[in-house]
Amino acid sequence: MKKKAALPFLFVISFLLLFLSTSSAETRQGVILLEGMENPITETLYQSQDGFSFWYVSDDFRAYHGEMENTDGDIIASLYSDDYMLLSRISEDEALEYAGELHPDIAEQSEASPLHLDVSRKPLNGKVHFQALIADKGSYLLASGEYYAEAEEGTAKYFQRVMDSVTLISEYDLQFLRELPGTWTEESDGAEFSLTLGENGSMSLFCRNTERGSAYSCNGIWSYDPVPGYTGQLTLHFTSTDNPLKAGSAYSVECVYAAYTESWVEDDTLVTFLILNPPISCSGVSPFEETWGDNSASLCKKQGPNMRVVNCKSFVSLRETRSVSSKRLAKVPLGALVLAFPEAGDENGFISCVYHDQEGYILSEYLQKTE
Repeated sequence: MKKKAALPFLFVISFLLLFLSTSSAETRQGVILLEGMENPITETLYQSQDGFSFWYVSDDFRAYHGEMENTDGDIIASLYSDDYMLLSRISEDEALEYAGELHPDIAEQSEASPLHLDVSRKPLNGKVHFQALIADKGSYLLASGEYYAEAEEGTAKYFQRVMDSVTLISEYDLQFLRELPGTWTEESDGAEFSLTLGENGSMSLFCRNTERGSAYSCNGIWSYDPVPGYTGQLTLHFTSTDNPLKAGSAYSVECVYAAYTESWVEDDTLVTFLILNPPISCSGVSPFEETWGDNSASLCKKQGPNMRVVNCKSFVSLRETRSVSSKRLAKVPLGALVLAFPEAGDENGFISCVYHDQEGYILSEYLQKTE
């Protein structure tokens, strides 16, 4: 039964990606207007693990992921005072609640272009407490924090500049980005590949060609540039290899591939395919072409049953929705294994599950993790 990659729970996985970073931070030069005067600044690019990026002045502020006011997010804090701003990703429902009557059509507006909405600014004990919404293509950020009232021509403008520079990744692309790390494999026509994409941007590739009797590995780095829809650009930059044919010579190949996934469930196993099409650009001969004879490749990753039915007399119901009154799709017997996605959330006590090619929901009290 074939599934579209856009189905949300197919992409929910148990780990989060540290959004791809490089060894040296990217910077740019800019100008900020303070009290009527232009001040030159150097800004540093910050990339959040939650799928957005922004520019900030690292000489005056620091940016890091953390928790504040019982909310996880990315914090931009002044180096010289206790002024701070917290950027946290929120759902559409939460965004609509924050927007209230200020902008009731925020969801529709954000699909067309980035939308910035100043929700509130309140003075209290010499400080200004603020909340603002940033929305783009169905994704939402809440910016909240405080600064000293006399810093309207200082910290406040720096914070506004950060908010203006935010680039948000769509929810679909964020889930796809989280799906990429891991090991992808393929065996066909005497060739074998094992491509491991590390969460920190590292990459390793093992290649074997049984017909030629050759086997070697490559190492390097990878990055992903999301593109609207079901494609993206996956860059594989190979920097070293133990291939004897390349001994003593530089071996650094950069290929940009269009990448997408197609997934389906078979025997309670989720199979996700990563299709590497011919490169948009390529310098040198890639390991895929050397081993396979073709730069195209179809790699896959599998997820098998991970939870067992417990705490029931004979069976538990696989429901159509997260409700005990919804339609029963199947009776799942005691002890049966299912492919479950607890990372999608335990909403209303139910967990997304797949049992014998049927997708539905099972009450979490009847499920137990298993190896």
